[in-house]
Amino acid sequence: MIEQELKYKIENEEIADELFNCFLVDSSAVEPPEVFKMNAKYYDDENSSLLKNQIAFRIRRENSDYVATLKSRGDRQGAMHIREEKEKPVDESANPNDVFLSLCGETFPLAGQMKALFETDYVRTQQKLSAGGCSFFICTDIGLIKAGDKSVPVCELEIEYIDGEIDGMYNFGAALKDAFSLSTEPQSKFQRGISLL
Repeated sequence: MIEQELKYKIENEEIADELFNCFLVDSSAVEPPEVFKMNAKYYDDENSSLLKNQIAFRIRRENSDYVATLKSRGDRQGAMHIREEKEKPVDESANPNDVFLSLCGETFPLAGQMKALFETDYVRTQQKLSAGGCSFFICTDIGLIKAGDKSVPVCELEIEYIDGEIDGMYNFGAALKDAFSLSTEPQSKFQRGISLL
């Protein structure tokens, strides 16, 4: 599937909390907010084969569930990030090599056992909205990206397309950006994690 999402930096956690209580969000809400504790490990093989091919692969714990995701580098247009994504639920003890090959069709030549490069550890608050003929999630992510003894904070807003007229999501994102003086987040968590290595 094609993932389409708007990404914005949030100045602090207080603003992140205010987002879910503002009129724009409250008047567009379809469901109440949900909170997820997220911990993801991003993997590559001994030759950095995935990085060389601009592929991101992670296994993420979402509360008590585990989901594996494979993403291409994709494209960015302003705040909009667009990339191909494949994902599947997995067991906690799943072997990363086996999971990766099952997602990519078992045609990718891996060099040895995959290892974790870095991890993300954050709390996500997520709410489903509908505006302008479009359904989408707004998500705030608050936490850290960690690689060894290095780390960078995560404090961001993602607006993830579900279906409908995508201009409705664009317009909602622009209104929320103006209301809270948000700035565009040009990098994914994967790109920020790689910069720590």
